[in-house]
Amino acid sequence: MGRPIAHNQTQRQYLKDVDDKKEASLAPELGVAIFVIPDPEKGVDALKGVAVDSLDYEEALRRAEHCEMFKWVPHSAGTLEEYQAAKDSPLLSCTAHRCYSASDCTPSSWCFCGGYGPIYTCELY
Repeated sequence: MGRPIAHNQTQRQYLKDVDDKKEASLAPELGVAIFVIPDPEKGVDALKGVAVDSLDYEEALRRAEHCEMFKWVPHSAGTLEEYQAAKDSPLLSCTAHRCYSASDCTPSSWCFCGGYGPIYTCELY
């Protein structure tokens, strides 16, 4: 997989929820952040996902600065255990069709849209 279509692939609804909580002066929700980074053990263009649990969105955004891609999923939408189950199960892999954004991929909470432009595909790291 090459250059991502977007660095931050957090779903728009999750970003809206973060903004709504901020405007209402509510405590930020914690969630799972998935950071996609180079995997030199597998090859030149290989990438891998590193999941970190119990981060709020702002902390995930700070930690993602040097990553290829990242996304944050609030605990209300998914857990670390669900992400790990998706990675471990061939039945829960991302759709292998072309994509134009991460929302084109299912299950979109865990999938990334990337590739060598102009062709992008869904991947689960």
